[in-house]
Amino acid sequence: MNIWQERTYKVNFILLCLVACFPMLGMKATVKFIILFTSISIISGLIWNFKNLDKSRFKELIILLFPFLLIFTRTFIMDRSPEALFYLEVSMSLLAFPVAFFFNPVEIDHKKRGTINTVFILSTFLIVFYGCFKVILKIMENVGENKFWKSSSAMFNDPSFAYLIRTEFEKITQIHPTYASLFLGIAVLILLDKLLRKFYNLSWNLKFLYYSSISVALVLQGALASRT
Repeated sequence: MNIWQERTYKVNFILLCLVACFPMLGMKATVKFIILFTSISIISGLIWNFKNLDKSRFKELIILLFPFLLIFTRTFIMDRSPEALFYLEVSMSLLAFPVAFFFNPVEIDHKKRGTINTVFILSTFLIVFYGCFKVILKIMENVGENKFWKSSSAMFNDPSFAYLIRTEFEKITQIHPTYASLFLGIAVLILLDKLLRKFYNLSWNLKFLYYSSISVALVLQGALASRT
């Protein structure tokens, strides 16, 4: 492997980690990273790894692309309305990721998958903690004499309290609370998988960290999910 290959592969993996940061980075930045990751994967795969591509995996690629091909065919044959074109646009990841991983010459081994999962979990927790912290500050500004709520009990008894939490959270983070709760749910599944697989090899401190993280995530998920 020459130095340019090595550098390209490192950049490619860094871009994939940035894609995994999508909860914190937002969709505009994430789309740019997806485009870069896909482009570099295809170009580097064609230049340095074309001879090593497993031709039998083309069948796998076609199967993975099948949902996108259905949407593409429907859009250009049956329905070319603005709504259908928009749906095709937001479905581009169904094209980008299968193609990118098919050509990607960088092997995503167990260690790299662990890194990507960790990046996603940290990104999710950071943006949710930030959003909830700002929401708490915003709410506390409206509790007290001559404020929206006279007392904390009045605040908690207000039927619109939960709705206000979700509305403020979306304004602050630009993430719909339902999606934030889904991200938290995925983070919980990843943490639970790590905990169960490594349970007997973990120290009590690490077990406590896993239990605490999962518990906090579930509490936050309950606060944000209107359709639990």
